[in-house]
Amino acid sequence: MHHATRIHLIKDVCLLLVSLGAAAVLVVTPSVEQILTSSMETEALASFVAGLFFTSVVTSPAAIVALAQIGAANSPWLVALIGGLGAVIGDLVLFRFIQTHFNKDMEQFLKTKRLRHVFSPSRFRSFTWLLPFIGGLIIASPLPDELGVTLLGVTKLPLKAFVVISYLSNFAGILLIALVAKSLASS
Repeated sequence: MHHATRIHLIKDVCLLLVSLGAAAVLVVTPSVEQILTSSMETEALASFVAGLFFTSVVTSPAAIVALAQIGAANSPWLVALIGGLGAVIGDLVLFRFIQTHFNKDMEQFLKTKRLRHVFSPSRFRSFTWLLPFIGGLIIASPLPDELGVTLLGVTKLPLKAFVVISYLSNFAGILLIALVAKSLASS
């Protein structure tokens, strides 16, 4: 493994561990829940911000905990509606990055003759219609959105279609988290 790649991997693992630690702190700190759920205005803002952070591998665990706490104390539907908007903003940043940088890097990578043959678009044409569906499922799951957004980005999906898929997927994922938290809180 190349030295720079190893350093990049170590940074990613450290960021993930910090994010998981932040999620653990949110779980055991009751004052965080009280701050996030203290009023309707705070609920809306906290839902939006948690939704924004719901999209990244680094911040997703903490965002899931925050969304669960907000959803347990408030309307899961409202949390999902507003949190979904924040998540779309986060996904749009990733989508733009993928469209401008990642696709160009992939084209350079695939220029070698051997790779061009293995990854020939004609080999995968029959499956390209599945990519937006699979990307939407990944975005809806508690998994970080990077992979789902990448699948949507490489399909050269129009921006309007991306926003609709992203919002509906994030809404569904956040709603599920909030409903489960609400049912656990009431039992």
